[in-house]
Amino acid sequence: MKDRRLSVRLHRRYRLIAEIAGGRPVTEAADRVGCNVTMGYEWGHRFNESGFTTFEQPPNPQGRRPIITGPQVRELIDIALSSPAERGLPFSAWTVPKLAEYCRRRGLLPPITDEWVRRLLRREGLRAQRILTWKTADDPALGLSRSLLYWLQTEAPRPDGKAGYPGLRLRPDITGTADGFVKHPYAREGRRIIGEFRILEQHVGVEARPGVEGAEVFHDSIGIGSHRLDLHPSTGPRAYVDLAHWPFQIPLGALLPVRLENLLPACKNIATTHVTNSAYRFQPVEWNVGEAAGALAAFCIGRGAQPRQVHRDQALLGEFQSLLADHLGVPLAWPAYRPYGRHFHGPWRKLYPMSAPLPRRP
Repeated sequence: MKDRRLSVRLHRRYRLIAEIAGGRPVTEAADRVGCNVTMGYEWGHRFNESGFTTFEQPPNPQGRRPIITGPQVRELIDIALSSPAERGLPFSAWTVPKLAEYCRRRGLLPPITDEWVRRLLRREGLRAQRILTWKTADDPALGLSRSLLYWLQTEAPRPDGKAGYPGLRLRPDITGTADGFVKHPYAREGRRIIGEFRILEQHVGVEARPGVEGAEVFHDSIGIGSHRLDLHPSTGPRAYVDLAHWPFQIPLGALLPVRLENLLPACKNIATTHVTNSAYRFQPVEWNVGEAAGALAAFCIGRGAQPRQVHRDQALLGEFQSLLADHLGVPLAWPAYRPYGRHFHGPWRKLYPMSAPLPRRP
């Protein structure tokens, strides 16, 4: 009892036994020592069974059994690095709750909390996606969206002479968000490259091409599109703009930055103006641009060339256009029909018909 080398835990146990041996009940002895009554009874039973020999032994010499093992952590990381779509799940990116629930349902993890999973991922150098809805985002567009919804519910004119559609509601069960708004707002226009060629209204607009039938013919076409030149109203002093257009082509020069090499835009960020972006930002045109950009990257790797070389070399350009049109099925020109457009197949030779294999890297 007077050994100063004893730990506080062991000293308390010896004091407890001394108090009980002095005739005090366990409840009073535990209170005087400053421990829980249940622990007092447990230490008393252990002393009766083995004396002082087990007092200085930890109850679990090997330490507490791990709740989650190394192989389980590795499997968790493998799942976090995989695509949910590959596992048949109806979403494209993991969040911590979705990842934890997926693993728990399959018995891959013990019943640990989502925060524990987040810490495991962070310890392994991974940071899971956090779905940020408009309800929690500091986005001024959310106020406008709420105002529009309220106006539709209460003040929008109806054919029967009444106002508002009170049954109009948000659907969080469809959007997958707590507030029913979309997870991310649609960005109609963003930053664009400064390209070797810039598409202007004079290339595609009907009114901007007086006396000319059809849009500008681009010898370096990598696809086609068709959408009116429309600028939506905004909070600024601008009315709606809606201009007629000719069905148009997508020139390769609009995908080539003037200053950088090996950088290709793949959506609505090609070299357009504010006006022509309203036509070229349309989803089918975006998909066409992305498909052509991917094909051009693969073609350049196979030929050991830069994208700018393909654009300037007529032989390489014709070969690439044949790859797009004759093998990948990408239309490069609109067929002949009136009053919209003229038929123009282009200068390329049919090097890659649909039945031919793709060219291999030399």
